[in-house]
Amino acid sequence: MNLSMTGKQQTQGSGHRRLAAALALLLLLFATALPARTLLVLTDKDSLLAERFLEHALPETPELRVVREDHWPVEVDADLVMTVGSLMLSKVPANTGRPVIAAFLPLASVPAGLRHAPGYTILPLDPAPPRFIQELKQGLPHIQRVGFVAYTELERDFKAYLDSAREQGLQAEGVSLAQTPLTAMLRGQRPDAIVILPDPALYRRKLIYQIMLNSFRKQIPAIGTTQNMYRAGAALSIFVSPEDCGLRARELLQQWLQHDRLPEGIQYSHRLSILRNRRVMDILGIGAESP
Repeated sequence: MNLSMTGKQQTQGSGHRRLAAALALLLLLFATALPARTLLVLTDKDSLLAERFLEHALPETPELRVVREDHWPVEVDADLVMTVGSLMLSKVPANTGRPVIAAFLPLASVPAGLRHAPGYTILPLDPAPPRFIQELKQGLPHIQRVGFVAYTELERDFKAYLDSAREQGLQAEGVSLAQTPLTAMLRGQRPDAIVILPDPALYRRKLIYQIMLNSFRKQIPAIGTTQNMYRAGAALSIFVSPEDCGLRARELLQQWLQHDRLPEGIQYSHRLSILRNRRVMDILGIGAESP
């Protein structure tokens, strides 16, 4: 009796294993039969920075077919378009008929009408304002009053930085250099630090060095929002690197592959890079929290 039951159980167990193996094979065949979705990446193929971004952005999975181009229109039936940089976004018509990730670009370079347009996900190089202020306060814990500098459109493009500073207990003042000279901010009750906002117009008009020189002469630390500002002499730079931005893009692409949808609007990077210029801080006589 016991031997008979044991043999029966063995037969049933063997059958269950064969059934499980068959189901696994069917699932594998079904998965491999599904066509890979196509991602069209518009990028400057000669840009080393764009390549650093893409190295971290693109998931390695058979579910995704990646086509890289540097022009529009293209003869590619893409399920999703990702533009890398401001120039590539400018090549794409506003209504492509498919979702678009506009990545690796200053937010100020994105047309206002696209920032919250249906089907558009904006992944800027700008640091997320609340996180930026947190890191600023940690890096320079003595500051109480902060000046924010852009060239134009301070209210449209950068108001969130001033709002975040005030919400976190700082006094914040902004100046648009197209209307008001920096010297106006440096008179009277001067700021404890000057934040050079990620405004491309400041670069185009070669104003970065001028701002840093004026702040240095007044013994006020300049705070950068890009790595280039650190190289130019910012005491502290809090920015989104190509790798930081790329990792956020990878998260968004994986979400799209898994759920067939993307969050729309502005999606800031979760990671930030921080560089402290010890030499400049020593000259200015200010301390900084250790990394």
